[in-house]
Amino acid sequence: MATLPPFEAEILGNASLKEEALVPFGFAKEAWGYVYHAPLSVNGFSATILIQDGILSGQVIEDDLGEEYTSFRGDVGTGFAYHVGEAYKELLLRIKASCYNDVSQGGEQARRVRKYIASTYQVEREYLWEDSSFYVFRHNDTKKWFGIIMNIEIGKLKGQGKAIVDVLNVKIDPDDIFKLLGIKGIYSAYHMNKKNWISVVLNDEVVDQVVFSLIDRSFALTDKK
Repeated sequence: MATLPPFEAEILGNASLKEEALVPFGFAKEAWGYVYHAPLSVNGFSATILIQDGILSGQVIEDDLGEEYTSFRGDVGTGFAYHVGEAYKELLLRIKASCYNDVSQGGEQARRVRKYIASTYQVEREYLWEDSSFYVFRHNDTKKWFGIIMNIEIGKLKGQGKAIVDVLNVKIDPDDIFKLLGIKGIYSAYHMNKKNWISVVLNDEVVDQVVFSLIDRSFALTDKK
């Protein structure tokens, strides 16, 4: 699977592409993907951004020479190369703001889940890792988890597929595992005990009422002192 180049990956992280936003932003559609050309804020430099198979790559061009400028890539903390890199970063951030989903916020159903938990249990999400697309919900007193939302490839649950989805892990009664796994959109838990936890894809395949009832059950099961 193709991955982002290191410099671009640092800016875009796990943000998911909104392909429908590319042409309105200014990208030109080609048979192989999309291309965008723009001057940078450092005089004499421009950038060409390519998006192919959903993966962004870019080149910074020194206009007078018509050659790629790469000195900003790597561990550059000061000097001219640093300023060129910051100008390129500024362009990438504009593209990210317009053409990518903010995975730290997640989709609509993830937002409804956060709202339900906040209003029902007075619990807000907590970030325990550097990756802002992973966050947990914990009891206010015991600090035990009763839910975790992650932004992952669907293939990690069903064995294939590259689409990025919001996934909610909740604790269940082990006796209910087979019944729950028979529901479309519910899978064996990702990165947690598969006997006691399940993963629910938050793409509206599982209706809110069912998701909320699973959250309530998980809250009760993890509330043991």
